Amino acid sequence: MTSPTTTTEPADAAAAPAYDGAPGPRLVCRGLAGGRGSNAVFRDVDLTVGAGEVLALLGPNGAGKSTLLLTLAGLLRAQSGDVAVDGEPLRPGRATAANRAGIVLVPDNRALFTGLTVEENLRVAAPRRGPKPRSMLETFPDLEKRWRVPAGALSGGEQQML
Repeated sequence: MTSPTTTTEPADAAAAPAYDGAPGPRLVCRGLAGGRGSNAVFRDVDLTVGAGEVLALLGPNGAGKSTLLLTLAGLLRAQSGDVAVDGEPLRPGRATAANRAGIVLVPDNRALFTGLTVEENLRVAAPRRGPKPRSMLETFPDLEKRWRVPAGALSGGEQQML
């Protein structure tokens, strides 16, 4: 898997949140690696975000964008590397500490049955006289290789397709 591409750009000064701390970066990550379980999804992420900057993560489905954000928000424990907010180290896997430091993740809910496979989710959602679940692969062929995978193990983009 490839790591997400990161870039920072200054935001409109009027839209930037108020900040009364010392000048310097608000968020710094060095050598950050993470994933789900022992499976590394992203590696060696270095990024710096200053006050009033906006960060955009770009990458294909499965590149690790959502996993990186979950890690920064403390919902997943980093496998290695460091994160600091306003110069203070952020303890890995501590969502409450990340929240207090100003890092919050607001996920979009895809209303999937995360314990059911792709096939099972499509069967549950299929109308009685509607198309069969396998016919959905014509529209979303990438789901075929994930047919027997639980929805909770799909990337964010794959979940959106499902």
